[in-house]
Amino acid sequence: LRFDEAGRPKEFVRCAGGPIKLWKKLTIHGHLPPDQYVAGADISLGLGRTNSCLSACSVSNGEKVLEYCDPHLKSNEFAIKCVAICRWLSFQDNPCVLGWENSGAPGITFGKEVEKMGYGSVYMSGGRDDAAFGGGVRATKAGYSAQKGHYDLLQEYQSSLGRKDFINRSRPALDETKDWIYVDGKPTHKANATRKEDPSGAKENHGDRTIA
Repeated sequence: LRFDEAGRPKEFVRCAGGPIKLWKKLTIHGHLPPDQYVAGADISLGLGRTNSCLSACSVSNGEKVLEYCDPHLKSNEFAIKCVAICRWLSFQDNPCVLGWENSGAPGITFGKEVEKMGYGSVYMSGGRDDAAFGGGVRATKAGYSAQKGHYDLLQEYQSSLGRKDFINRSRPALDETKDWIYVDGKPTHKANATRKEDPSGAKENHGDRTIA
């Protein structure tokens, strides 16, 4: 996806083996079909060891339509790329909602860059009710926090896959789900348990696609 420094997409260039994986055909205008799309990001330090990942899906049918992974982009650079992708997935009445883990330095830097670029269609949390599209009265912070642990998130993900409410067509993402185990009642990822050569070039597997 070609875009300018402000994260405004210019054109999508088809490239076999490219970093953006799609599971939906592009229109003649080089876009995915109009729909409501949502995207989630898991952010690394960008040092080449673990992936920063963006995953996007269709709200209308629960199918994953896009995956982007890169272990080398710093969190602010990754934010610009994610905003460009989300703008590319946005339509006049249906902007793509972007969510990310806001705890830790990478998530905080990512969020500041998203705000700097003026992208306002973000997942909001911080109160009893989480919200999207700018949030609600109780939603006070962009992104979501995993400080309470990934238990609820992974339980819902597992249930959604089982019910086929969410259809994940990414083989690497599904393979990463096999590496989560429970230690003292808490989900823990067995890094490198099923590591094969990652197409992104990442050296370690920390379940980044799963969280995204």
